[in-house]
Amino acid sequence: MKPGRFEIAVLALFLIVCIYQLFIPPLIGIADNGDFARLRYPNGLSRIPEESQDQRFKYVYSKYAIVPEPEVGIYYFHTSSHLFVGAARWLNVLLVSRETFDIRMLGVLYLICFLPGFYLILIFSRRFAFKWRCVLAAALLIVFTDTAYTAYFNSFYSEPTGLVALIIAVGCSLLLMERRAGFVALAGYFAASGLLITAKPMYVPFAALFIPFGIYLTRFVSFRFRYALTGAVSFVLLALAVTYQAVTPEWLRMKASYIAIFSVLLPASPNPEADLLALNLRPEWIRYIGTSPYDADGPVEKDAAFRKEFTDRVRTPTIPLFLLARPAQLYRVASHIAPQLVETLPVYAGYYEESSGKPPRTKPSAPWSSLRARIFPSSLWMLILYFISGVLALGMGLRRPSDELMRGMLLLYSLLVAFGAIIFLVPLLTMAWFDTRYSITFVSAFDMNLVIAASLLLQWMLFPRERARKRG
Repeated sequence: MKPGRFEIAVLALFLIVCIYQLFIPPLIGIADNGDFARLRYPNGLSRIPEESQDQRFKYVYSKYAIVPEPEVGIYYFHTSSHLFVGAARWLNVLLVSRETFDIRMLGVLYLICFLPGFYLILIFSRRFAFKWRCVLAAALLIVFTDTAYTAYFNSFYSEPTGLVALIIAVGCSLLLMERRAGFVALAGYFAASGLLITAKPMYVPFAALFIPFGIYLTRFVSFRFRYALTGAVSFVLLALAVTYQAVTPEWLRMKASYIAIFSVLLPASPNPEADLLALNLRPEWIRYIGTSPYDADGPVEKDAAFRKEFTDRVRTPTIPLFLLARPAQLYRVASHIAPQLVETLPVYAGYYEESSGKPPRTKPSAPWSSLRARIFPSSLWMLILYFISGVLALGMGLRRPSDELMRGMLLLYSLLVAFGAIIFLVPLLTMAWFDTRYSITFVSAFDMNLVIAASLLLQWMLFPRERARKRG
């Protein structure tokens, strides 16, 4: 689909803002919380001046040494984010330097991949009058140029992979439902879904959402054997999700469980001795309450026997079953997590380089994030209402309204609500804790739902007129 002057103008504005934020000093990124090595190290990127230097939390570091890629096997897990980091490293060597990697090369790659999804949503808006297109475009610009989003492009987190994949999947879905695209858009939807599901282990449950919705989207294309092909692709995607979960190292789950038990649940327990036994743990391990699996002198780092026994005693269902059997504790943890879903600028992370002269952990202005937090305050009950809206949208979509596009948009809205529910529930039931870095994925789906809700309202307003014209 050839871009019109309107799409070109909007994309140009989007690029101008993002280029200013990401590539012109003082550039904006997000500091390492200790996770960068999971993507840096396997791709042959080392800290400058040396790997042993602590570069966590306070500032963004944009330069890294390019070193030979190590033979590490599954160092962390096979994440789709390696595709972006590996490609950025290759482009950096080809175009910029063989010795020094500039993280802005990764930012360029994420930005380029984000643009198609943004563009597809603009193409979908062609169905509306120009004034409404301007309103929707302004909303997209305000939301997705917010520094809470764009800063992730200059980082080695997996979240930007999720942001890019999600907007492409949504854009492809909207074009398919309006019958503006065919096989290419359907292939783009499934490719984006695969990238998203394998970006990090907590995203694997998204397969239960995106595979059925992809099968539904097949109704909007007309090539032969479309359902057979979609079924085969869906099977491959499901197998990829299962395999990806299987190769995720056990130590990752073990550390999440340790955090849930010794850093969250037991410190707040009125009877930690009884809860320790209920979790099938040794009574003498009560001395580890308040510790972290990352403590240099802690049992996880120093005691291999402890790691093995803890892993044997605490299985995947242990913490969910513990919380479900104690509704008061479940409510307390859920109420604590809910407000953090809109805290899109993690307190622990800086967003500027030290050379900017700004104090450690300085945050940039994020106008939309601040406004969203005021308009949609996130309490547990507000969150429950949001989830209920998804259930209602699903019910309305399944009632087969005569407007097929409206049904598709209702189902897409419900999918994105379920997407947000997974972002909330997986950390709740595995860690009893929430890293505010995850909130950017939650709000990306929430913000897209605001756009979809506005489009649904316009579609509902315009549909009676279209039906009247057809009758006339």
